This record gives sequence, C-alpha cells and structure tokens, in this order.
Amino acid sequence: MEPLTSRTHTLEGGSGQFAGGRFLCRFSRQDWIAALGCGLVALVVYLLTLAPTVTAEDSGELIAAAYTLGIPHAPGYPLFVLLAKGFVTVFPFGEVAWRVNLFTAMMGGLSVALLVLLCRRLSAGLAASISLSLAAAFSSIFWSQAIMAEVYTLSTAAFLLVLHLLVLFFLDPTATRLWILAYAFGLSLTAHPSMILLAPGLLLGVGLRDRRIFRRPGQLLIGMLFFALGFSVFLYLPLRSLADPVMDWGNPETVSGFFGHLLRRQYAGLSDTPGQSLLNYPLYLGHLAFYEVGPVFVILSLLGAQAVLGFPGEGDWPFERKSVRRAFGITSAFLVVSYSAGLLFFISVSFQKATLALNSVFFIPLLFLLAVPSALGLDRLAARLAARLPERMRLLPRKQAGWAAAAAIPLAFLLANYRGNDKSDYRIARDYAENILRTLPKDSIYMPGGDHANFPVIYLQVVEGKRPDVTVADRYGYLDPAFLKRLGLDEGELKRVRSMPRSEADRFVIDRVGKPVLVNSKRSILELSTERFLPFGLLYRVDRERRPLLKEEEDKLWDSYTFSNLGKDLSWKRGTRDIPADYILVEVLFHQASRLFQRGDADGALKALESLREVASGYKEALQNAGSLLVEEGCGCS
Repeated sequence: MEPLTSRTHTLEGGSGQFAGGRFLCRFSRQDWIAALGCGLVALVVYLLTLAPTVTAEDSGELIAAAYTLGIPHAPGYPLFVLLAKGFVTVFPFGEVAWRVNLFTAMMGGLSVALLVLLCRRLSAGLAASISLSLAAAFSSIFWSQAIMAEVYTLSTAAFLLVLHLLVLFFLDPTATRLWILAYAFGLSLTAHPSMILLAPGLLLGVGLRDRRIFRRPGQLLIGMLFFALGFSVFLYLPLRSLADPVMDWGNPETVSGFFGHLLRRQYAGLSDTPGQSLLNYPLYLGHLAFYEVGPVFVILSLLGAQAVLGFPGEGDWPFERKSVRRAFGITSAFLVVSYSAGLLFFISVSFQKATLALNSVFFIPLLFLLAVPSALGLDRLAARLAARLPERMRLLPRKQAGWAAAAAIPLAFLLANYRGNDKSDYRIARDYAENILRTLPKDSIYMPGGDHANFPVIYLQVVEGKRPDVTVADRYGYLDPAFLKRLGLDEGELKRVRSMPRSEADRFVIDRVGKPVLVNSKRSILELSTERFLPFGLLYRVDRERRPLLKEEEDKLWDSYTFSNLGKDLSWKRGTRDIPADYILVEVLFHQASRLFQRGDADGALKALESLREVASGYKEALQNAGSLLVEEGCGCS
C-alpha cells in the first residue's frame, strides 16, 4: 500500500451516506489553531475554577507523593508522579498544592486540544469538532477532575494519544507505526490501569487492518518490546521504594509487594456486591453512562454511528477498500463496547451517593470515545435540518447558523456546570486538616478514618512540614510498617499484627503505644467500648490514659478553629460543596452536637443534628451515627 501522508480526501455523500465528510491525512493550519484555541479556552475556565490548595479526595496523598518522589496508592501512577514532580520543580511559584492542581488543569487543556484533532482526523466538521470537544471539556465529570490534583486528565491525554496513533496505523499500517502505538499504549497504563480495557479493541483493530501482522513473529516481538518499554515506567515503584521515601504506599520493593501494588490487591473485594443479580450490572452501567456521559453525547453518538461504521465512504483510493472500511468501523464500535463492559470489573454496583461519585470518573474515557461519533452526529443533524428548513425561516445564512448551533452546546455545558465545579474558594479540606493538627497533643498518634481526614493532613505534614511530632499511624489505609517497627515490635510480632483483623490490630496499637491516641470518628475496635472514646475537640481520645478535656481547654480549642467556607453557625456559606466537603461538615456538626449535649444544651445539639441531617442526605453511615448519638443521649427523637 502506498503511504498516505499528504492528501486530504473529500467524500461526496449519496443516498444513505454521510454528506460532506473529509478524512484528513494532514491537519491544516485552521485545525491546529482550532485545537490550540479550544485547549486554551478550556484551560482558562479551569484556572478560573481551580482549587487554590489541597482538596479532600486523593489530592493530598498524590501531591505528597509527587513532591517527595514517593509512591501513592495502588497502582502507584508513576507517570503522574514523575511529570508532576518535574512540573513543580520547573515552575516554583505558589503553593505546591496549587502547582500540582495547575499541572492537572494543563493536562485537561491538552486533552481537549487532542480531542479536536481526533474529531477532525475522523471527518467531523470544524464547528462540530470544536463544539463537542468543548462540551467534553465542560462536562461535569471531566471538569471536576481538571481543577485539583488528580490522575484522570493525564490518563485522558495518554488515552487520546493512543487513539491518534491507532488512526495513523489505519492510514498506513507500517511496522514503525505499530511499534510506536505499542509503546504509547504501554505508557498509558502507567497513567491509569483502566486503559487495559482498550487492549481487546486495539488488538482487533490491528489484526483487521493488517492480518499479515500476526504472521510476522519478528515484528510482533519488537512490538511487545516497545510495549514493555512504555510499561517499564512502573519499575519506578520498586526502585524508588528501595530508598524508603516518605510516601511508600505498599512498600513495593519486593516482587510480591510490587505485583500486589500493581494489581491493587489491597482493594481486593471492595467492588464485590453480594446479592446483586446479573441484570443489575448492565442496568447500573447504563445508568452511569447516561448520567455521567450525558444524554447529549449518547443521542448524538447514535446519530453519528453510521458515519463511523461506514467510514470513510466509497472510493477507489487504497484506504477506501471495503476491508479497511469494515475494519475501522468494527474497531470503533468494539472499543466502546469493550471499555463499557470492562468497567463492570472495576466499579462497585451500588446506587449510594458516594459510590456513584466514586465510579463516575471511570467514565471519562467513554465520554471522549463518544465525542467523535457525537461530532459526526451533530454534522449530520445540522445538514438534515438545514436541508429541510424552509428558506424564509432561516434567520442566518446556513454556515453562520451552523456555527451558532454548534456554539450553543458547549455554552450550555459551561453555564450548567460552572457553579458545581467552581473550587476557587475551596479551602474546607485544608482548614479541617489544620484544625486537626491544632487539636492533636504533642507527640500523639493520629488514626484517621476516611481519606478526607487523612490525606490533607499528610499533605500538611509531608509537603509543608507542619507538626512533625505527630504520627499518622495508618496513612496508607493500613497500619504503617515503619510506625509498627518504631513501637519495638520484633519480626514475629510484626507478622502477627499484620495478620490480625484491622479492628484487633488497632486495639493492639492503642494498648501498646504509650502515647495519646486520637481518631476523628468512632470506629469498631475489638473489645473497645464506646465509653473509651472521649470527646477531644474535633477528635476522640481513645488511649489508656483517657484524659478528657477540661471545659476551659475545650472552649479554647473550639475558638481556635477556622473554617473559611463556614459561617459562625457552621452552615455552608461560601464556595462549592462536594461529597468530601459533606463528610467534613458532617463530622464537624456531629462533634459540635456531642459537645452541646455534654453542656446540657439539648436544643442547640438538636439544631446541629438537624443541619447534619440536611447535609448527610444520601449518606447512610452519617445518618446512622447521628441516630446513635441521639440514643446515647436518651433522646426519643430522630
């Protein structure tokens, strides 16, 4: 096959064909300007809504790992760690958290630019490509990840790069392009493991485009080596772990530790949902796909499906042979199906509010996968409406009307989602962490429950050097082995503690440590009665000493707390509230209600619990804790 490197082919649509489509072998100057412009527009919006400091999800832990060249939670995200570290090093302005947030936003802008070019490459019109790319940029799911330190904008950029390289291979299936594709795919897995769901579609596409490739073992072997080269970035984990960095989640310096971290064994069983029928899985997937990807993308992608499956139309030039056309259509459809079906292995089937939010981020690649057929569908819809609309009803010429209609879609997304994704005043996580550190006695042990109570504290300690005397015993979601060794445990005791159920291990530490131990919420600790949880400001003290705060000490502590986003009555006053902020606010209100009950102010306590109930709507555990407090205080109300 002759290489297709310099031609632009225009397809003339006939009956049942997509009219006016173009397949671009080279991008025009207009295409590059459109991509750059859309990326910059998205970046400006992200900057206007960017979180100014650490947030309450995985942000604090990821920033701490990047800043110290450490290892975050499984599977380690080495590409994010290395690139974010490089960015904060060469851009030494502002708070470290803000800098990593900025890096995330820039990866979001890059993703949008790549999407514009992908839509153009696959025959979408310029107006539709810009429209759907900006709509994806301003979708709630993607926008929410582009304004704080997270891995999903980087993984999206890597994902789109792989799709670009796949299309280039379809244009000209040379060995060199196959090897570059293999390398990029291996590298994308180091950004996020969900990219593995693309593997079946990529293999199918390569095989359908050039079946002879599987008869060339030498080329396949070289392709596997290039894949391994990209994937080898994961070797950062054991190599860095050998140096015992400050953040060393999973301690993956051994073979078992490395593969355990890589395969996320720590989270094994978290997605299991006993009692679910098989029908619930596709129903749940459809529910999330429709609401997270959105009806606009779902409907327009259905309209554009014919253009994708029939791409690139009829013709006599080499790329338009029937076999290639069929291969591309099958591959495109299979990528959507395989990724969607594969999500069922990654997500937990539950309609609870927190679980829905947790699972939504996995739909970002699906959103960008559907953007291309959505752009084609918009072109098709606009062409049909223009052809059927009487001349006297056209307020604008056809071209201007098309641009106006295309602009309306991203503008609607922007206006609808701006307020919900504006984190420019979001300081609740940092304030909460600073208040926790303010609460903790000198040389105390902190055992947090929940990422919102853990990762912002880790950020303040590791990155900003605050309260180095405090030990966070379970910064990794399990008892830190380095902390256990400092307790003087020998190897036998260490092995025994690691094999204990978590509740029993917590009690062992509390009884052994000999220092003040504080937690942010009451937990089920074996043989530890609730009476041992003594209120201590925003925390509970549970060590053997059991020294409660005096009234004057407690008043002084509460007076020292600052919450930029809350009013004096602890109601939300400023900025956008999200689920982690709800968790924080619930805990603050809960401790306030407990304090007021102890002071004999039942009316004030009930008012705080009423506010808690409004915030905790949809959070089963928080409501149960509030009910338990009412029972403990002898209230017959609910």
